[in-house]
Amino acid sequence: MISRAQELRVLFPPQEKHKFIELVTKPPCDVGRAFDVWTFRELKRTATEQNIVSHISISTIHAWLKEAALKPWQFKYWLNSTDPDFERKMFDIIRLYLEPPPNSTVLCIDEKTGIQALERTFPDKPMIKGQIVRREFNYVRHGTQALFAALNPHTGKVFGKCFKRQRSKEFLSFLKDLLDREKDSGKEIHIVLDNLKTHSTEEVREYVTDFCGLNWEEMPEEERKTVLMKPNKRVVFHFLPIHASWLNQIEIWFSILRRGILKRGSFQSTQKLEQRILEFINDYNQHRAKPFKWTYTGQPLASGSPM
Repeated sequence: MISRAQELRVLFPPQEKHKFIELVTKPPCDVGRAFDVWTFRELKRTATEQNIVSHISISTIHAWLKEAALKPWQFKYWLNSTDPDFERKMFDIIRLYLEPPPNSTVLCIDEKTGIQALERTFPDKPMIKGQIVRREFNYVRHGTQALFAALNPHTGKVFGKCFKRQRSKEFLSFLKDLLDREKDSGKEIHIVLDNLKTHSTEEVREYVTDFCGLNWEEMPEEERKTVLMKPNKRVVFHFLPIHASWLNQIEIWFSILRRGILKRGSFQSTQKLEQRILEFINDYNQHRAKPFKWTYTGQPLASGSPM
């Protein structure tokens, strides 16, 4: 008794299979079809109409796709970084995660904006045997909050503050409270954050300069522009490469926050939303905080099929 693979090799010459696989890897619109996603039936129709094969069954298509590890009905998003200095910035941040400088604190900062205070118009129906929780579809909007948060990747602890808006004024207020907590530690403070303009305004640069004991008034204009990234001072900013927010570990914690309370919570006001967020942070720090297992070391990311 011959196997299915042996049967296919008898029925179809190797060149037919290669041509078929080449067809699958092309978008349908590139071969004269007016749609974007291949289905098994359309692959069968196109392959026979274009004389790639004289005949083919759906089961054979399935077997070939499985063998070639192709799933034309699936896709995932990919964001290309346009930062010409990507590698240097990336390795700088990875070193902070894996080999932080002696006597230093690393903090990953970002904002989660537009958090909606949604109140369900009726309470949930609780879970009972054989039935999951049922949630009212309708809700009332009570406004939004912006969460500014900092994660220490080496302890897992989080510090956060909520504001009504996301401006440089709010960021500076958050930064002052954050650095005030670290003021007496005597450690260098390395901050990982994105390139949002509110993170590098003149007010922020002047405050960090003064916090580090440097003289803002005597500093040349060119030095003022880059003072946040200047090494060998108490506070150093490390800006992420463009389109590389995944390098910031606070994004991992934001997903935990979303699953923990934001996805299923019902909030009667923005004040209640803020209260729940801060309670969640306190509970997380007491019972769950620990370093994430960071495994990315800077190897190239796979954006397509292996060569």
